[in-house]
Amino acid sequence: MGMSGSAERSNQPANPYTFVYSVPRTLATLVEFHSCLSQVLASPEFKGIKKDIGKQDWEFIDSANRYFLANFGRLKELRDAVGGHVSCKLVWTPSITGAERK
Repeated sequence: MGMSGSAERSNQPANPYTFVYSVPRTLATLVEFHSCLSQVLASPEFKGIKKDIGKQDWEFIDSANRYFLANFGRLKELRDAVGGHVSCKLVWTPSITGAERK
């Protein structure tokens, strides 16, 4: 019986479409995750149980939140640059629309 899963596939040439899909999707997922994490941290339900979260777990959550707060803008820029999201700022330009944005 051969190796299973990704170990077996790693010896095969990479499908270029997998890369083209995976990079924008990964960046979009990171941006979405930060949005959800922010909503959870701000929710009354989370605030109600925060005191019961263990120190190590809270350090992981807080570390992730601080990372996303520090890098959120860059993640969004990268996502937009590789087509993971269409930014109005990128689409709404006078050269394309013929009008200034109000």
